Amino acid sequence: ALASTLRLEGVAGLYRGFGSTLARNVPYNALHFGLYALAASALRPARLPATEALSGAAAGALTALLTTPLDLVNTRLQTQRIFTASGAAANLSGVVDAISRVAAEEGGPTALMRGAGLRAAQYAPSGLLFFCVYEAVKRRAASGGL
Repeated sequence: ALASTLRLEGVAGLYRGFGSTLARNVPYNALHFGLYALAASALRPARLPATEALSGAAAGALTALLTTPLDLVNTRLQTQRIFTASGAAANLSGVVDAISRVAAEEGGPTALMRGAGLRAAQYAPSGLLFFCVYEAVKRRAASGGL
């Protein structure tokens, strides 16, 4: 794929979809950390031993659900050349065009949530692990162990 992209599109082809990746990742990370902090502060008074794990899983799943439309659009923009080469029409010009065309041509706004459940199921354990490690590193750094 790398050689093919370089041959067909040059180095610029390696950065196709970079703008849509930023449009997805910036809100994703803001939501991920914000929702984790919110969940952790809500669960801390219960003194559950798995507060970090539960908060991380909840933040991962909810963030994945909320950013599914941006992820779907990002994937479409990055892969449209593959599908166009196979005969499917694409030619999406950017994030706004992709959002409006997916909604208009694929069943309304709910089409932007395609795959949301599976994405949430994937990101819940990822968030759990990420925030458990994140908190362990924070504790280690605070104790001068890094």
